[in-house]
Amino acid sequence: MNTKILATLGPSSLNINTIEELTKRGVDLFRINLSHTKLDDVRKIIEDIQSWTAVPVCLDSEGAQIRNQDMVSE
Repeated sequence: MNTKILATLGPSSLNINTIEELTKRGVDLFRINLSHTKLDDVRKIIEDIQSWTAVPVCLDSEGAQIRNQDMVSE
């Protein structure tokens, strides 16, 4: 059996120590829940995570209010 580990990150786990530890423990994908994240903060959060680990990051959109808007910030 090939088990994959998805870790949801939130305010208390968005730091280098936690992400490095989760990476060592074999996390395959980090998830950011946009229901609990300010859209203006997403770019910085992703950049931080990518600077700390090579584990991919996915965004879990909170529904139609996000998917029906332009997510590009200037």
